[in-house]
Amino acid sequence: MAIELKKGLNRIGRHPANDIQIIDPSISSFHCEIQVSDVGAAFRDLGSTNGSYIEGKRVSKEMLSSGKTLRLGLVDFKPEVPTTNVSIPDRPKVEEVFANFLEDGTAACQKHAQVAATFQCLKCQKTWCNECVRRTGLVGSPRATISCLECGAICTPLTYSAPKKKKTFIDRLGDTMRLIKPK
Repeated sequence: MAIELKKGLNRIGRHPANDIQIIDPSISSFHCEIQVSDVGAAFRDLGSTNGSYIEGKRVSKEMLSSGKTLRLGLVDFKPEVPTTNVSIPDRPKVEEVFANFLEDGTAACQKHAQVAATFQCLKCQKTWCNECVRRTGLVGSPRATISCLECGAICTPLTYSAPKKKKTFIDRLGDTMRLIKPK
């Protein structure tokens, strides 16, 4: 005999107030309930005297699956639970701006391409300006932790050395000639 479960809550037991009445002395008056949804079927024993078993193991609550035997008291059932297929659509990957540099060769912020980066993430290696990092710590404390908004890892300050000034003709002449002051 097949018993069709409705979507939602299905109460099973010997008492006529149940959704599904099973007249058997091993079944409690209010034996169990099965919640049927789009995701599957959840089983819950309602404190039955003779218990509920799935594949011989006593259970109080469990997700039902096809092919396993459900025993209520001394009555066996073979649940047929349809499988649910979840489809996740492909999303095109947005091209990231990764290595930005200003005209003078200094690293630029990942979000603000025209602003010099002041921090670099130790994990993802992306560079950020002062506005694009997360600061955590006590308000006003100089010991704030700077972390990456992208991956959450610690960022380290970037240091730049001033570009060498181009030598003029007189500077280069001074490197090759030395004037000696007479004594």
